[in-house]
Amino acid sequence: MKRSLLKSTVLLLVLTATAFGQVDYKQFSFDLCGGGARAEGMGKAFLALSDDVTGGSWNPAGIYAIEGPVLGFSWGSLRPRGETTTEVFGSLDDNAVVWDHSGSQNNIGFISFAAPIRIKGHPFVGSFSYTRNFDAVESIGWDYTGLQEYAYFPPVGELEFDTSLVEQTGTWAQEGGVNSLNFSLGTRIYNNWSVGVALNVYTGSVVSQVGQTSLVHDLRFTFDQVGLVEEAVTIIDSTKFSGFNTTIGVKYSGEKVNVGLVARTPFALSNKIDTSFFVITKLNGLIIDVGTDTTFIGNQLMKYDVPLMLGLGVSYDLKPNWLAAVDVEWRAFSSSKIKVRDSILINPGGSNEEFFSEVDPDWDNLFTVRVGTEYLMTTGFGVVPIRAGFGYVPVPDESILLDGTTEKA
Repeated sequence: MKRSLLKSTVLLLVLTATAFGQVDYKQFSFDLCGGGARAEGMGKAFLALSDDVTGGSWNPAGIYAIEGPVLGFSWGSLRPRGETTTEVFGSLDDNAVVWDHSGSQNNIGFISFAAPIRIKGHPFVGSFSYTRNFDAVESIGWDYTGLQEYAYFPPVGELEFDTSLVEQTGTWAQEGGVNSLNFSLGTRIYNNWSVGVALNVYTGSVVSQVGQTSLVHDLRFTFDQVGLVEEAVTIIDSTKFSGFNTTIGVKYSGEKVNVGLVARTPFALSNKIDTSFFVITKLNGLIIDVGTDTTFIGNQLMKYDVPLMLGLGVSYDLKPNWLAAVDVEWRAFSSSKIKVRDSILINPGGSNEEFFSEVDPDWDNLFTVRVGTEYLMTTGFGVVPIRAGFGYVPVPDESILLDGTTEKA
């Protein structure tokens, strides 16, 4: 009885902690677009512009407008705050657990260098940029108090039940993200038309750590003896990303209207995961073997199919100092698969063979819409840009609600 109860309690903690120890790709939009403060301020409606040092990460055809060497970077800060209340069966606090959110994100979001060059006498503009595509920086703390019922066999008689008070405290912290290195080249082909191509190399990592302590009061470990059980669970996950694709862009630059067409080729985003799992169980303050363990799971490999992206952007100069822009993007997620490596066949003296299982996530094709505007206000301190934007960026999966129904995320 004692062993089975301890195992079930540890299992509950493992399932809870593991849910927070992984990057949640089901809610990840795979929106691996460009960066820069100007584009961010316009809701990322930037495919038709892309005429500054950030353009190589959006539409490489637009960087042909750059007339001299230029260096640019952007820095951002985000500090999430607030609380989330989750209903939990058995909780003594009005059947709810309050999750306190906190964290901070302070990073250079983009840095780039661009300059005109000549290749066999033909003018080009080349650029190199570093872009933070998505961040997973967050931390959460929680407290829970509830009752847990368990079964035991007395020395004489039938199966009986008892109840213990359970107190849990925990923290979850996640830091890192996916970044890209963009190598871009753009040139004019005819009058107001330009083309460009970029190689995008994706890298980065996310480290997640869960720590949870559970106190089980008055647990019956023999028929006539009760005691305090303390279980401490720590899970550390490290996920490394890798992959590459290309961006092909075309741009028309008019007096008032700019049009950009962009295609980003499909690729496999590889995720290598290492997991460390530590459980320490104490009975009346003494460490016991039951429920105490250390497990390492390394070199897990998953590959996500990031599909073809086709984008169309249009910008229009409402006035000499005021413009508006809109982007529409289509992503073919319905054909995407997730591949999980099952095993590796080691061939001495030759190449190793990897075997994968393929999972169909049943994703939907997506349309992304972004709109933005920029107004250049002349002041005594110089020109001050005022920007605003809005983006609708769905994720390919559906959200599952508490009643079992689903809705678009």
